[in-house]
Amino acid sequence: MKNIILLLTFYILNPIISKSQQSDTLSIKIINQEDLKDIYKKHHNFNYFQLQDNSTLKIGDTLILGIPNTNQTASISGSTKKIFSSIMIGKIKLFSILSPMSEIPENLELKLIIENIQINYLLVKKELIAFEYITVSNSSMRNIFYTISSIDNAILTGEIIYPNGKMQKKEALKKLKEAKDFLNLEIITQEEYDNLKMKLTPIILNE
Repeated sequence: MKNIILLLTFYILNPIISKSQQSDTLSIKIINQEDLKDIYKKHHNFNYFQLQDNSTLKIGDTLILGIPNTNQTASISGSTKKIFSSIMIGKIKLFSILSPMSEIPENLELKLIIENIQINYLLVKKELIAFEYITVSNSSMRNIFYTISSIDNAILTGEIIYPNGKMQKKEALKKLKEAKDFLNLEIITQEEYDNLKMKLTPIILNE
């Protein structure tokens, strides 16, 4: 899988660009252009990233860390934890290899601030593959960085939550299950539950 290859490899093969140009909006449509490498160099900076649902991320936006969408685990400080498929610890530098990001306790909310939106290229089986990566910082400790690749997939699978974006299937399903628990506990009424179910069902069924 492209995403796994990117995250496991993450070698920066080309020289550092002394001064990156700043462009406006990056999107999957742009990334899939065949002549992309002739238009944008490695680590080219963008101000925005257009998601596939047409909502837009920008530098300075706040994202929220979700939960890993993988059964892969790693031993962290003597305990086994799930790791994220789209999120790595650190930021891309020359010849850098980033470490997988592991899950955090569910009662903690980690807010991430978008610092950079850039494009990169990776040589896989003699083919140059373009991919986007977003550098984010911990909102409470801005000197701690993480790298997110395949941001659309990260949001779709719930590894990243974008509060200003459109609700995704996984988030809608979680919200509906939570509402069902509230109904059983008589915290909300049947009418409130039915109204929410009507609103969330098309998202869950991808209609």
